[in-house]
Amino acid sequence: METRFYVKYNKGAQWFAGCETPDQARSRYHKLAKRFHPDVNPTLTDATAIMQEINAHYERDMRGFSGETFAQSERSEKTYTYTYNEAKETGIQDKIVQALKLKMHGVKIELVGSWIWLSGNTKVYKDLLGKNGLGFRWSGKRQMWYYTTQRYRRRASNASFSSIRQKYGSTTYQEAD
Repeated sequence: METRFYVKYNKGAQWFAGCETPDQARSRYHKLAKRFHPDVNPTLTDATAIMQEINAHYERDMRGFSGETFAQSERSEKTYTYTYNEAKETGIQDKIVQALKLKMHGVKIELVGSWIWLSGNTKVYKDLLGKNGLGFRWSGKRQMWYYTTQRYRRRASNASFSSIRQKYGSTTYQEAD
């Protein structure tokens, strides 16, 4: 079934057709990786070739967005200029795949902006997630693990997590069971 989906969906290699912003392309990439990555879906034939093709198209399209200006959100008049950062893009992708490979039961994996957040029953995975494992950090205030490739300066934020999701966009990769 997965192979039929691949053939049907990939006519003309249009993995990112219709993506008008880097955020849309990033969201599409993560959905495709969740479905086609060989570590996440080992039963799929040609998974490695499919992911290599998706990666090549993703990188090409993200580089194409570099230098363009986009609205910060549909409801905001603020804009930003996107600059492609290969280390940041691949770092986030790799970390999501690593987290999914752990098959953590009861843990929600969510990308909010360019930060990965893990919530739910994470205590049993503490050693796998911390600095001696995948390199996630614990947020005592939010009671969740987070990861970012950005240099992080501690700034107190009184914003609720739902308002942060709304501001930066959110993609869930694994729901807590």
